[in-house]
Amino acid sequence: MSGIFSRVTHIGVHASTPPLDAKYIVLLNSSILVVFAISFSSNLGTIAMGLNTPLAYISLGYQGSILMLILLVALGRLTMARSLFVLLSILFVATNAFLEGKDIAFHLYMLPVILLSYFLFPPKEQNIAIAFVVAGLAIFTGLEFWFLNHDSILPIEAPEAVIRTSKMTIYVGLGVMVAGFGYYIRSTYLRAEESLEAERTRSDALLLNILPAEIAARLKNRETYIADRFDEAAILFADLVNFTVVADRLPPESVVALLNEIFSEFDDAIAALGLEKIKTVGDAYFVAGGLPAEDPDGLRKIAELAITMQSIMRQKYSDQFQIRIGIHFGPVVAGVIGKNKFVYDLWGDSVNLASRMESHGIPGEIQVSPVVREVLGNRFQFESRGSLEIKGKGAMETFLLKGRLD
Repeated sequence: MSGIFSRVTHIGVHASTPPLDAKYIVLLNSSILVVFAISFSSNLGTIAMGLNTPLAYISLGYQGSILMLILLVALGRLTMARSLFVLLSILFVATNAFLEGKDIAFHLYMLPVILLSYFLFPPKEQNIAIAFVVAGLAIFTGLEFWFLNHDSILPIEAPEAVIRTSKMTIYVGLGVMVAGFGYYIRSTYLRAEESLEAERTRSDALLLNILPAEIAARLKNRETYIADRFDEAAILFADLVNFTVVADRLPPESVVALLNEIFSEFDDAIAALGLEKIKTVGDAYFVAGGLPAEDPDGLRKIAELAITMQSIMRQKYSDQFQIRIGIHFGPVVAGVIGKNKFVYDLWGDSVNLASRMESHGIPGEIQVSPVVREVLGNRFQFESRGSLEIKGKGAMETFLLKGRLD
């Protein structure tokens, strides 16, 4: 039975139907079926008790008419189907209430019709919904005033007990409709909350893939400018030597897959050490330690990362290419720039010098500045390269980080 109901309520919904439009179509079809079921079952009781047979036939006409509206839905005439459903419902309630009078209280059915008008029409058709709401309220109010001075036109010729039963049927029907509306509103609200939470989770995950958690939190708190100075930042640059030559011999998918495989392993090592990946540019890799949250152990972690990266390259990729790494330690400015595709980036002389350590380095080695050697000298093994001419710095003694001291 539920399968049949589902198929009928989805008449007019196709694979290409946008989700929002599909929701309104299903709601319209469901409303037609529910109203038909309540009205038809109530009408059968009315006919069985022999009450106001002319009104029973009016009801049958209404029920058949709204059921035929599903054909309009199937043809894609959605606005017409929605409008006719509400219009026929208003006219049906008004006619029955006008003829039966106040004793049966049939005009109370106008209230769920008014409420339903708000939900049946999508945002682009809200003017139609408002027009029906105003019309429904006006007719409901008019009937209330009419009942003050007028009796029923078609009085019910039946015992008081039968009239009470008929009235009870109307109240039960109203109760079912109110309960149905309440369930729909609640379920729609809960689905919207779940959808919003899922979207928020996806957005947060995407943001955390772009920015450090601390920076993302500050942006979500509407901090306009993100700009910080760190006096002790550890900077690492790495470059895959001859990757361009290798890439020229491979199809595009293989190039991306290979680079993704290598950098994903680097990403795992960064996550394990609690460092911050700044960005990749082509086959170059940029990492920082000691920020965005200050960490006095940041330089040591950067050194550990460099050793791990070289180990990964030697163990898995030495037959293809090597990696050249440079490290420096010093003050930087960090912040977020841009409106579109914004990034968390670093600036300053320390960044430039770390880049020079990499570009003037040796494939398969980790070249560091004198300050790195000075800070880590008692925990790692270093080898002097002597004095090198560093662009923008002149002559400078540099060192190769060879490994940990036992």
